[in-house]
Parts: sequence; structure tokens; C-alpha cells
Amino acid sequence: MNKKEYEALREKAGKFKYSSFTYSEYVNQGLYVLKEDDEDGIVLYGYNKEYRMNEIQYAFNYEKKILEASKKYKSSLIQFIPADLRDDMKKIGCTEYGYMCEYWADDLDKCPKADSYEIGYIKDSKVFSDITKSCTYESREFRGEEEKFVKEWILGTDPFLKENDNGKSDVICYKEDGIIKGVVFVAIYESEKSDSKILWIRELAVDKSYQHKGIGRKLLLMAFKYGEENKANKSFLMADELNEHAIKLYESLGFRKNGEYQLDFITSED
Repeated sequence: MNKKEYEALREKAGKFKYSSFTYSEYVNQGLYVLKEDDEDGIVLYGYNKEYRMNEIQYAFNYEKKILEASKKYKSSLIQFIPADLRDDMKKIGCTEYGYMCEYWADDLDKCPKADSYEIGYIKDSKVFSDITKSCTYESREFRGEEEKFVKEWILGTDPFLKENDNGKSDVICYKEDGIIKGVVFVAIYESEKSDSKILWIRELAVDKSYQHKGIGRKLLLMAFKYGEENKANKSFLMADELNEHAIKLYESLGFRKNGEYQLDFITSED
């Protein structure tokens, strides 16, 4: 499937009531196989390199079709499941993989900020990658980042950023005695609903050896300063509902859950 065909399929998927295509990208799903494409729905199936497992991309008008696809395609990731199917997915043997909730700080002016911040250099990409990997599965879906992704994020060439016209991306790092102990991946993008700019905190990671020392908080204050200097009015991040320690930190700095979520499952093995 070429990129033009994929974009046409994604546009078609957007016309269905339920779809996992919203944030999909050709660079990740372009090699998937089209299993179903008719008036009942769409199923695209393939190996997700980031998650290191097979994945079902779907678009349906009826919830029962999501359950049917989940039964048919075994041991596979299926994302953006409607919340009212949460119990039904478990009843058919699927395992909950993550329940990511949106958190927003709606007035960045009111958030506390560091006096300054330090932007990471591309030469330290391997260090940044290793720090994220030291935090693997501290949140259910967090697996750490490859060095290639880190470089693309710093250079602003990450395919998702380019596809969604995000204007600026950086890695902010926290150092003590010349040692990089934590990182926060940030981006600035334009709001679709207004002329305001949004600070996206994609991920926060503190080296496992230096956790519980307040470094995560310091990194977020640096991120807020970065957002202020780049004229951002709001800030956004995602957090797994089970990551209570992180959520407590976010809420202490002004983030509040807004009701939007991403519910993901792994389908049954048999």
C-alpha cells in the first residue's frame, strides 16, 4: 500500500463511528495488510515495531464488530477501545494494556516555573534513550525510546511531528555534577480550536538510579519555562490511570484530567 492509498483508507476510516486510525501514520502502518474493507468496516493488520507485537487497526460503526475482530485476531494490540466495552473485552479474554488519560494545565501562566532550562544536544541522544529505557513499564505502555527516535525528535524530523505540523520539539535535560539524570520530551503546537499554542509534554523520564529525589518535578518546571518562552498558553500530557505517583505530581502542578482517554488491549492467545 502506497502513502496515497493509505491516506485514502484513513480518510474513509474517519467516517465510521469507532476508529483506531485517528493517530495512525503511514510510516508505521504502511506495510500492514488490509484484511477487511467493506460497508461493515475496515481492518488493517500488521507488526507494530514500536510495540513489538502484531496490531489491529480498525474502523466500525458497531461495538460488536470490535469484539468480533478482537476474537478473530489473536495475541494482538488493539487500541482506542470505547470505555463501555472495557468489561466485555475482559470477558472474551483480552488483557488491558493501558488506560491513558489526558491531563491539561489550562493556564500555563499560573503554573510554577524554573528560572531556566537546558536543551539537550543530539550528541547525547544515546544517553537520553538509555534513561527512558531505564523506566520501561513504570507506566504500562511505556517501553522507552530508541536512539533513532530521540535524534528525530531533537531535529524535528519525527514523522508524527512532521505529519501534524508541530512547530518545535526539544529534549530538556536535568544535570547534576555533569551527569544527565533525567529528560523531558517537549513540543509546541498550534491549537486547532483557537490561535493559542500548546506545550505537549510527550514523556518524562528520570534515570532509575536517581528517582524519588524531586528531579521529575524540576524537569516539569523547566518544561513550563520552555512553554512560556515559546508563547504556549496551555500544557497537555497523557498518564496511565495506574501511574498514581506520576498523577499526584502532575496534579500538584496544576494538571487536571479532562475526560478524554485511550483504552488499549492485547487480544487473547486462544
